[in-house]
Amino acid sequence: MLDPEQVQQQRADMALIEQQFSSIAINISELWGTRDCLKYLDELAIGHHGGRQEFPKKVFLALARIRQFHAGKHPGVSYTDIWALNDSE
Repeated sequence: MLDPEQVQQQRADMALIEQQFSSIAINISELWGTRDCLKYLDELAIGHHGGRQEFPKKVFLALARIRQFHAGKHPGVSYTDIWALNDSE
């Protein structure tokens, strides 16, 4: 069961993102509960967002918390993170 404080924090984080980056908030909402959501959040974190400037610190931290919240709420949803694979060569 989710902690009410976590739920409140997630709502505040989504509100912040919606206020500053509405298209990202829409994408997160549409992808929520899928492995594509995790992949999208990871891509945002590592900078695959069209060569634009980095996110403000508050937004970056909000995205990280949302990713963590998603992973906790949907533990069976995952994808293969190429950065986590061992180099077999």
